[in-house]
Amino acid sequence: MLTKMKHNITNINKQIFIVNFLFILAVTIIYSLSVNIPLIKLNYPKEYFILALFMSVARDFIIWFIAFLNKWVFAAFSFLSFVAGFGLKYVNEYLNMGLNIGTFEVIFSTNLVEAKGVMNNTLITYFITGAVISIILTVLRFRLVNNKHKMNYTLGGGEYCLLFH
Repeated sequence: MLTKMKHNITNINKQIFIVNFLFILAVTIIYSLSVNIPLIKLNYPKEYFILALFMSVARDFIIWFIAFLNKWVFAAFSFLSFVAGFGLKYVNEYLNMGLNIGTFEVIFSTNLVEAKGVMNNTLITYFITGAVISIILTVLRFRLVNNKHKMNYTLGGGEYCLLFH
């Protein structure tokens, strides 16, 4: 079994591996630019923006890579992260509340009257935008990994790899 796995690792289809890597990198950059980076104040120098973008992409790449290993996990994770990310972006931009434990206390302890006061077209647009982006990425993910046999060999798992099933 171990020699079979070593053989599979050495025979990785480099083209499929590169496509998968670029897809995960693109998803990470889209997420970072749409959700994380706009939270940075614009009066900081551009070097700070570049460093923040690099750190955000480096951190999020690991998370998105793990989610990418199973298409159903990716679908659920992308929907939840984009919709929640855009919701928290709205809270930061329009309600001027930073992201901390107090923000979650306010969100979960609010009543219906307070929630109606916060609901507006911008919040709905943010939620719809997050949902649409996640749906598009999920459809691309499902089409990208359509051939399970090729994808199993991409990460060197071969017939013993159950990550893509």
